[in-house]
Amino acid sequence: MLIDAIEREKDKIYEEFNNEFPLERVRNLTLEEYTNTERSNSFCYWVEKKTEKLGSIWGGSAYKFGIFKIGGKIKGRNGTLSDNEYAWYNKYGKDRQEAYENVHSNIIKIIEAAQNGNFEAIDLIDLGDAYKWKIAFLYSNKKLLNIYLSKAILYLANKYDGSFTINSPISKMQEVILSNCDSKKTIWQKGDELWSIWENSPEARKDNTEQEDDESDTNDLILKTNIQNYKNFLKKHHNIILHGAPGTGKTYLAKHIAELMNAETEFVQFHPSYDYTDFVEGLRPVNNADKTNLIFERKDGSFKAFCKKAFRNLQDNISEISEPIKQKDFIFIIDEINRGEISKIFGELFFSVDPGYRGEKGLVKTQYQNLVETGDIFEDGFYVPENVYIIGTMNDIDRSVESMDFAMRRRFAFKEITAAQSAENFELSENTKKRMESLNNAISKIDGLNSAYHIGAAYFKQLDDGMETSDELWENSLHDLLVEYLKGNGNEESNLELLKNAFDMINIE
Repeated sequence: MLIDAIEREKDKIYEEFNNEFPLERVRNLTLEEYTNTERSNSFCYWVEKKTEKLGSIWGGSAYKFGIFKIGGKIKGRNGTLSDNEYAWYNKYGKDRQEAYENVHSNIIKIIEAAQNGNFEAIDLIDLGDAYKWKIAFLYSNKKLLNIYLSKAILYLANKYDGSFTINSPISKMQEVILSNCDSKKTIWQKGDELWSIWENSPEARKDNTEQEDDESDTNDLILKTNIQNYKNFLKKHHNIILHGAPGTGKTYLAKHIAELMNAETEFVQFHPSYDYTDFVEGLRPVNNADKTNLIFERKDGSFKAFCKKAFRNLQDNISEISEPIKQKDFIFIIDEINRGEISKIFGELFFSVDPGYRGEKGLVKTQYQNLVETGDIFEDGFYVPENVYIIGTMNDIDRSVESMDFAMRRRFAFKEITAAQSAENFELSENTKKRMESLNNAISKIDGLNSAYHIGAAYFKQLDDGMETSDELWENSLHDLLVEYLKGNGNEESNLELLKNAFDMINIE
């Protein structure tokens, strides 16, 4: 089942983190290993990014790590220090070494307390709440909730015991919440159900509004007005494709549209091996009752299973914890939609995904309709419920763009995300924006290249975030990409030098 596969993936990530960072290794972590010297391997990057599916702590700034590596200048804030290589809260120390020693000591205390089940001790440790409770969860053998937002914890705890305030110990609130959960359910099931309750609460909607209005307390990279425009575009057309140059934040934007709509989402990525059985339905091998022979059963693909969830949401007689389930939108995100063989993946769904045929009027018989079980939601045929939206993404320079035939193109509305728009969406600083524009202007002047080959703001945002220096960004991300652009051009070396000068803003008129 899809749910089982998702939970197995989460279990695997949990195990990988603990294998990568056992307590003894963390005891000996250097400052460079702790924060961002190698983004994909640092402790901070693992906790925030690589374990994101175990509960997110995105938002705010990198100061939540106590100390972090920067690339050049950084906008400071009250109570912080910087030596132009690292920045930290001054409460931790007067220089980087003293600051790291104190932050590192706090992290060791969190891990030891989590492993020993001494969760009360974690309340008293001086580190950002979301960050320290994410660390605690990762070392707690899943005895804590994978929800780290203080306001969400407070709301959920008060559903069972109305005596808590925002200053109440988080460990005590977690204890109350978990004691009222079904003990037979996994921690992932508990977390998903509880987060859904929070998301649908008036407090969550109020909190989201307050965060949108308070730019000083959020690191939301996309302007509210821009997202609202994209949301309206999706609402109007039901199926859209966000396309543009690499790094323009198309996938990131799709996820933020879903967040703004408070929608339930499913994310898949098309590739040459992805087919109808993955997307709609197909025959899958399973053991028979006595486990002596394999038999084949019809199984729903990702999109059909997603549509079933959306259909159930439309029903009035479903309830959750004695409260009706709020009718909501469902958004199916298809990353790199053009890389799959569209006609084979969608099959007869070309008709039912048409925006004009949402609901039962778009009913079609699927390839395995005769095997659909009696009592199945789509026993008489499949259709896409009215509350389902589809967002696809594609890179304009991808060689497989032409594989998307006109029949499918007619069913989607296209929205280009230019590099310039991505700079606004990601709120690049003026200096970083000028660097990006300088490089992209130079790209456009090279024979055979055009705006489809521009570099989007997702690459350059790393400079503003202090994740990489300009030299690191060039070496780690841009150099090889531009070399690919220039292959067969005939003047590869001289053009690459021209682009490097443009990136460094050298001899630019």
